[in-house]
Amino acid sequence: MHSKAWPGFNYAMNHSDEPTVLLDFGNVLTHDRDASVFAPLLARLRIPQQSFNESWIRYRDEYDAGSLDAKAYWSLVLRDSAREVAADLYAIGQEPGEDLASELTATDFRSFLNPRMLMRALVIELIERNIGVGILSNMPPNMGTRWIDSWAWLGRVELALWSGDEGLSKPDPAFYRLFLQRSCWRPERTLFVDDVQENLDTADGLGFATHLFVEECSAIDTIRAWVRNGLKS
Repeated sequence: MHSKAWPGFNYAMNHSDEPTVLLDFGNVLTHDRDASVFAPLLARLRIPQQSFNESWIRYRDEYDAGSLDAKAYWSLVLRDSAREVAADLYAIGQEPGEDLASELTATDFRSFLNPRMLMRALVIELIERNIGVGILSNMPPNMGTRWIDSWAWLGRVELALWSGDEGLSKPDPAFYRLFLQRSCWRPERTLFVDDVQENLDTADGLGFATHLFVEECSAIDTIRAWVRNGLKS
């Protein structure tokens, strides 16, 4: 059995020795991001969709990790994506106003607002069976609260950690250790499901069982099998 004892952990506090399930959020519990929801806003700002998408990705890791707040993130995205059409539209270092930053953040949220209904049903079923379900997500600051407010069932998971609120992000092992410390879960009894292999590699090194999310049905089959039989050897 592969098991690690992390400093400060009290496994006796764990609610049971039953298998537990840890899930990524975006692209696992939601469908892929729908970038088209930005189209009306970008048309108003005269910013090309392609350059906006490239800039959205360029600074996303820093935003998700909490290194950038919303205004700083959107300032960089708009600055870079506007260069081709209006070089003086956003001066380097200038931040968008509160209204525009809020509109961009709300639109960004809507771009993910499409749950995978089969995964949603499975999570609710596991919770109702008193099986531990957690979330470990790279997500900008304060966005996790917005998700829980929108999808009440998320508030029923045992523990959700959002990178921007913690100042840590996947694949940093410290983020996973923080989850283990707060949940008192055993890594060898936990299946971690994520759509990024690098994130799974870290989890595997810490003793978790892992599943690379490619499509919904195979992930659900793996989770159900884990709940029946789960223990990493």
